[in-house]
Amino acid sequence: MKDIINIIKSNFDLMCDSHQQISKIVLRNETAIPKYTIQQLANESNVSIASVSKFCKYLELDGFDELRYLIKYSNSSTKSINNSVNLRENLFLTISSTHENIIDSVNNIVNLINKNSIYIFARSNSANIAYDFFYKLKKIKDDVYFERHPENIIKSMTEITEGIIILVSNSGSSTELYDLAKYIKKNSCLKIILITNTKSGKIAKYSDYIVEGVPLEIDSVMKQHLPFSSKYSLMYCLDMIFINYFNLDYLNNLNKIKSLQIIGNKKSY
Repeated sequence: MKDIINIIKSNFDLMCDSHQQISKIVLRNETAIPKYTIQQLANESNVSIASVSKFCKYLELDGFDELRYLIKYSNSSTKSINNSVNLRENLFLTISSTHENIIDSVNNIVNLINKNSIYIFARSNSANIAYDFFYKLKKIKDDVYFERHPENIIKSMTEITEGIIILVSNSGSSTELYDLAKYIKKNSCLKIILITNTKSGKIAKYSDYIVEGVPLEIDSVMKQHLPFSSKYSLMYCLDMIFINYFNLDYLNNLNKIKSLQIIGNKKSY
């Protein structure tokens, strides 16, 4: 039986754009694909049904039903042997896929950050990743704020009157962030940027800009308990925003970092 998942991964860089879009959905939803219809896969991949059929033909399959069959009945023992290798492959593919997915939207986000005060909100595990972004950005931009505690996020609803809101949520459906986004959209003109791995989450409908990572978790257990690729796709989204913002005024920002280092050295004496 063909190891169709590894065939897709090994041929990913050689595929046309539409086939890569389909591959991303297949790799991200491997356990669910056997229950998909061809129309559902086409819709989620933003391609036509004909493109899905051509994708199956590209993989030398008889059709979509064979694709579903091979994914459903792929050899689980072979997968377990190759999991250590696949973890590395998935990480590389996560980064490259995320880069392609966000590269066109990053500059718009950077321009907004450059012209406005920034309020960053995140919850749970996403908050650790968001705080790292805040910590770096704060070194070169004064008007940056961060909050992760539910009661303070709720309090912020009525206190922020200007600036840009950045919401960081792996699922795109955090309850507190959803309530914040909903309130802001109904009561102000503030722009909301959503950094997520799931643009189909409920926060998206209240967001003006969405930067979506493309995590490729190796299986459902990893996805639930050790979201390895999800972590790195979110980090990459935020790091790309930071790097591009830093480069807007590279020498000046570099001097800011150096001045902080000098101050730190003086305090250590």
